[in-house]
Amino acid sequence: MSLLPPYHLTIPILFLLLCALCGVGVAQSPSDISQISITSVICTPEVYEPGDRGTVELTIQNRGNSSVQLESVTMTGSGVQVITPSYTIVSPIGSGDSRNYLFDIIAPIEPGVYYPYISVNSVYSGFFKYPVSIRVDSKKPFIAISQAPPSLTKNRETSLQIQVANSRPDTIRNVQVIPSIQGKPAAEIMEIIPDKYFIGTLEMGEARSVDFSLTPTIETDLHFILSYQNGDNTHESEIIFPMQFSVNKRQADMALSSVSFSTVNGVQQVTGDITNIGLETAYSVTATIEGANPVFPYKDYVLGTLGPDDFANFELTFEPQEGTNTAIIIVTFKDGDGNQYSTSLPIELGGPVSTMPYIASSSGSSGGGGGQSMQFRSAGGSRNTVMVAGGPGPMGGSSGSRTTEETPSNSPPHLYIAILILVIGGGAVYLYHRKQSPKKGKKIGRKGRKDISLMKEIESYDAEPSADDPTGEISTPHRSDEK
Repeated sequence: MSLLPPYHLTIPILFLLLCALCGVGVAQSPSDISQISITSVICTPEVYEPGDRGTVELTIQNRGNSSVQLESVTMTGSGVQVITPSYTIVSPIGSGDSRNYLFDIIAPIEPGVYYPYISVNSVYSGFFKYPVSIRVDSKKPFIAISQAPPSLTKNRETSLQIQVANSRPDTIRNVQVIPSIQGKPAAEIMEIIPDKYFIGTLEMGEARSVDFSLTPTIETDLHFILSYQNGDNTHESEIIFPMQFSVNKRQADMALSSVSFSTVNGVQQVTGDITNIGLETAYSVTATIEGANPVFPYKDYVLGTLGPDDFANFELTFEPQEGTNTAIIIVTFKDGDGNQYSTSLPIELGGPVSTMPYIASSSGSSGGGGGQSMQFRSAGGSRNTVMVAGGPGPMGGSSGSRTTEETPSNSPPHLYIAILILVIGGGAVYLYHRKQSPKKGKKIGRKGRKDISLMKEIESYDAEPSADDPTGEISTPHRSDEK
């Protein structure tokens, strides 16, 4: 008798065995999703600006003892635009292994906190969800002008300081400050050093100062653009510095005083003092005359360097022009940066000097012209203007003569001091002689009494007649040292 089944039953038996094997696998599959966990979520940038594009990097790890087959990993936005929505072809994750998944997103326009979620789906045993926090903040880094010049002068170098601070809640990179004029780099229009300043990375709350040296040539708006990156997104912020030219309140300025005229060897000359009434030093100061014909020997006059409140003499020789009795003293000078300036000081030839603002110098120093001049100020603070009266004609008048008149002023304090010293000195001399007079009188008195006594004794000897000469005509010789 045969124990083997009939051939027509072989196929059903094999099918039942295959189903039994598959049933064992299905019975074990429900537990594999519990082995999966999300170990880290990294958002780049950490905090988004509105509309920023960034990434969310997800790490999934298998903590179980057997491999797990995932069906898909997806990210669903909640106001967040997900550019890479899902991974549908997922390789098995072995025991203890990890897989990284990267999602590209675009942040919402409105600031706030958004929570898109990650969905992890298993082939056999379901899925789970994991929320991700996306923070959107519209704050910009801070940029301001911390130190600005009080005034701007064309073609004069000045300095300016910019303050930059990261007021955002995350780190920004590739930070730089770029000066710009009318949409072009400022260095193409004027001299500015540096043409841009690279700062680098600024952590949250970190600040930095940036110094620029600029020489303005036109009146316009100077933009300082703060360029930075938040993640891979480039952003800009800016501050505007209006460049408007004005008078430098500290620069050197010239005033004319003590002007007089004379004629020497048929050539007319004008002399006076030039004072620096500004707050900065004037270099290479030179005086010349316009409105007249400069002649030898002093067509122009170099005064040299004049500090604040310093003055110096000048002398110019000229021939007046027909039909005019006015001229202009042109004073040119340079500042510490080499920029040249000029001042026009009008005068009247052979007449009163034009009144000019003036502050008397107390230093008494002289620049390149040499010599000293006395400056006086009245008690009320007004200047004693020197007036020219009846100056010489073009080629006439007495050679070397001039008549000047000064406005009245109070006596200088030096006169009172001199009078006081003379009075005290005279009194001291008088008292000294007064004290010495009695001592000399006593000495003369004692000596006089001694001489009178001696003279009387001599007279007594002369009056007594001798025995041989009763008439008294012959007297006995007498020695003055005998008593």
